[in-house]
Amino acid sequence: MIDLTDCQPFARGGNRDCYRHPEQPDRCLKLVRTEALEARRKRQPRYKRWRPNHAMDDNQQEHRAYQQLLRDHPECDTLWHHLPRFYGQADTSLGLANVCELILSADNTPAPTLEALITADPLHPTLVDAIRQFQQWLRQHQVMTRNLLPHNLVVGGQDEQLRLVLIDGLGAAWAQQQLAQLPGGRRRYIERRIIKMNRRLHWEQQGRPGRWEEAEQRPLPHE
Repeated sequence: MIDLTDCQPFARGGNRDCYRHPEQPDRCLKLVRTEALEARRKRQPRYKRWRPNHAMDDNQQEHRAYQQLLRDHPECDTLWHHLPRFYGQADTSLGLANVCELILSADNTPAPTLEALITADPLHPTLVDAIRQFQQWLRQHQVMTRNLLPHNLVVGGQDEQLRLVLIDGLGAAWAQQQLAQLPGGRRRYIERRIIKMNRRLHWEQQGRPGRWEEAEQRPLPHE
């Protein structure tokens, strides 16, 4: 068991805390917060509240998504250009954790999120290129994701060679996975995620004017 008694999370998401592995500092431990899981259940429509915890557990959903991805792309090194390597699950003093590669900056600290770097207007050309490379990778490998939010992407590498890495939001809901089995369904699904990602980046850069639910419906000039 990994002892996290004296450790503090270096990042906190909506449902999970992220810890640096105390014995392997190049790895990240993701733990679901119990209170977040219960709050998520209460937000569900009444007919979904009966579902077991594992159906709403981000760690279990992520674990299944990685397993599916590895089945679809066995021994594919380029898969890890924009995803952290996944090392399975491990028991910790705070509960069961997902163990994955920790994406680092040049100074050996956890890489910043894309959200933290998109306040500049216009975006730095190197970052724009990194975003395009990530989106092309999605198309090439047909990777299913949920909405591609800037706080779920980190930016690793050096200034001259940045790369986006998806640290949360891998996989898709069951119904969307079924629709993706139709001819061209997966390609259309991924293109919709990319379009939403570009609209989200534009909205964030503009200072989040208005409600996102309205902004995501407005096409960008180049679409």
